[in-house]
Amino acid sequence: MAAAALGLEAGAPAIRRRRTTYGSDSRPLSTSTSWFDGALSAKAPALLVAERIVEGTAAHAAARLGTKIATTQERHAAGRAGEEEAAELQLPAGSPVLLGRNTFLASDGTVVEYGESAALPDHWVFYEYTTEDGE
Repeated sequence: MAAAALGLEAGAPAIRRRRTTYGSDSRPLSTSTSWFDGALSAKAPALLVAERIVEGTAAHAAARLGTKIATTQERHAAGRAGEEEAAELQLPAGSPVLLGRNTFLASDGTVVEYGESAALPDHWVFYEYTTEDGE
C-alpha cells in the first residue's frame, strides 16, 4: 500500500518511521507509521534517526526537496487493529480502532509522505496543519 501511495516500484527503497503516543497514565493512545521515498535519505538523513523532528516529518522532507506541502489528504474509518497496531496499542488483535491514512502532497502533486494510523476508541485524534505563511 505505501509503495503504491508514494508512486514507488515494488521493492524500491523506502524510509519507514513509526511513533506511538501515550496518555498521562502511560497507556498507548495511538500509533502511526509514515513512509517516504528512500531516495530522500541523502537529502533528509534526519528521517533515518528515531528522534522527533520538530517541524514535522512532511514539512522537513518537503523543505529538503525544495518545496512545501500544498495539500494534505486524510481518510478515516472505523476498523479493527491488525497484529502490529494491536501490539503497539496493547490490545488484542481485531480490537476496534479508528484507522487513518494521510497523504502529504507538494504543489506539483508529488507525494512527500504517506502515513497510516490507528487510535483507541473514545480517544479524539487531533492534527493541526499550519502553513509557514499562515495561509
